[in-house]
Amino acid sequence: MSASEIEVPASSHLAISWHSIDWETGHRQVRGLQVRIAKAAKNQQWRQVKTLQRMLVRSFAAKVLAVKRVTENRGRRTPGVDGETWSTPESKWKAVFRLERRGYM
Repeated sequence: MSASEIEVPASSHLAISWHSIDWETGHRQVRGLQVRIAKAAKNQQWRQVKTLQRMLVRSFAAKVLAVKRVTENRGRRTPGVDGETWSTPESKWKAVFRLERRGYM
């Protein structure tokens, strides 16, 4: 088994390429955080909501799923505000690591 065939959880920075990401684990982790945020909001635990939101926004799993969503939807060929489109696995992989907070929370 070569390095490119090894599946690594989406939450892990051990993934070595776009194709080595375990999407199911990533979806499960993001969904789990979303459920925890909803429960905390329902119980009006606002500090916990903010903490969990920050965890979600910064998580590797959320970043790879965000890149996957925008590169697989109908408008994938339309450049964003930066004028780029991510069409190759290499460009998608680089995009994940370029996602930053920039003033959010």
